[in-house]
Amino acid sequence: MRKSSRVKVMVENKRKVSERELAVSWPRQQRAYERLTRMQGASIEEQDVFTVKHGAGDRTRQADHGDAVPKDFKWTTEEKRAKVIRRMASVQRMVREGMPRMTYEELRGVRNAAKALFQEIDLAMDNAKEAEETAATRRLEEQETTIRWLELGHAIFEEQKEGMEEKHSAERQELRRQLLEEREKALCLVCLERPRNTLVLPCLHFQYCLDCLLQHRSCNGNTCPTCRRSIEGLCMASSLAASSPAT
Repeated sequence: MRKSSRVKVMVENKRKVSERELAVSWPRQQRAYERLTRMQGASIEEQDVFTVKHGAGDRTRQADHGDAVPKDFKWTTEEKRAKVIRRMASVQRMVREGMPRMTYEELRGVRNAAKALFQEIDLAMDNAKEAEETAATRRLEEQETTIRWLELGHAIFEEQKEGMEEKHSAERQELRRQLLEEREKALCLVCLERPRNTLVLPCLHFQYCLDCLLQHRSCNGNTCPTCRRSIEGLCMASSLAASSPAT
């Protein structure tokens, strides 16, 4: 009889120890459960936002939300979260309703079940964190690739721009040179100020202005300044234009 009482006391003590252990570990498990529930709710809300924005089609296109993880992995992780949440709620209900009537073995089973659930929660959180880190890494790589392409495009544009500027500069210089040559050709060879406007007859030299030809005639005689041939007449360019037939 005394031995039976001792056994009962030992069982009761073990039961109390299990209750204390469960009471100590339960708040931590409760916080993990609440965090996992929030993660599940955020995931569902994110899916709803994507569905409203893109429709209920291919959910692997969720680049706008940073979901660069494989489709199968993402949905498997969410299913595990939901499963753990359901099991956690079941254990909570069982502990809340049945703890006063539980035996030591039952309490130990509940504790082991809670411990296993807690390990699953840790694993689910690690997987979620790993998925988020993978998504962030892929987003960063995509952004770096985009930046490199933009930098390359800018470098090509600047190179082409410099080439076009050099080409246009050379063309402008050539055009300026040609204009200067044409302008020089149109000036009188004597004064280099007034335009050529008088044709010398009969040699047909058209290199001087009328003022310089008249001055040359008064100083050097009635000869062409170019060929020294006697001048029989001078014809102004305006007269030539007036006498030329219309085409």
